[in-house]
Amino acid sequence: KMNRENSCNAYWNGSTVNFYREGSGCGNTGEIAAVFDHEWGHGMDANDVNGGIAFPSGEGIADLYSALRLNDSCIGRGFYNDGRKCATGGECKICTGVRDIDQAEKKNGG
Repeated sequence: KMNRENSCNAYWNGSTVNFYREGSGCGNTGEIAAVFDHEWGHGMDANDVNGGIAFPSGEGIADLYSALRLNDSCIGRGFYNDGRKCATGGECKICTGVRDIDQAEKKNGG
């Protein structure tokens, strides 16, 4: 479902992927490929042979689905459209996504 009433998030609810509209310094999450891939990854994880191998949250496996399909360690590039760099401790120098899963990229600003 697109353009849900809120901003700065997206989620998998067990049967659908849901995306929030632009606002509060964040882009429309339904327009960001890595956010879609990440949320779809939750669904893939929940519905694979083992059913949720990354229990309880599945954030890591969902990030991997996104990174592997897009060949980008910055998960959700363009998530922030107000100049902020990733949310994980403010360590990112370039990534405008939710997090950068490549520690070397975070440290070197690649």
